Amino acid sequence: MINITVLNILNRKVKKYEILGIKWFKRLLLRIARSRKNKVPFNGYFLNELSIEGLIEFENKSKKSERSHVILAIIILFYQFRIIIFLEGFLDVLFLLFFTVLNVITNIYPIFLQRYNRIRFKRVLQKMKSIEKRDNC
Repeated sequence: MINITVLNILNRKVKKYEILGIKWFKRLLLRIARSRKNKVPFNGYFLNELSIEGLIEFENKSKKSERSHVILAIIILFYQFRIIIFLEGFLDVLFLLFFTVLNVITNIYPIFLQRYNRIRFKRVLQKMKSIEKRDNC
């Protein structure tokens, strides 16, 4: 049987991400991804096989994707710091605002979404493994 305290901790973590609007962002992203399923940024985006191995493979893809978003977010943050240091006029403020919004939409929210999904993957994997153990006994 699955440890109930572990599930309670996972549920609390999921709620924190839901408060940030991750469900809304996920629906928007899935709507875009479904229409472009076989194109470059979305071709590995969907789960291919509903099994323990398939979930683990998809989780590893998600970790790799999260790493690339973290790297890009850091690069954009460095560029934003450069704008702040050499801030001269209204145009610089507009660039700073633009890069902040761009960074949140294209990197920060996808990072949150990957982590939100990873919590849910762990829950599903735990359930699948407990069912597999019960069936093997």
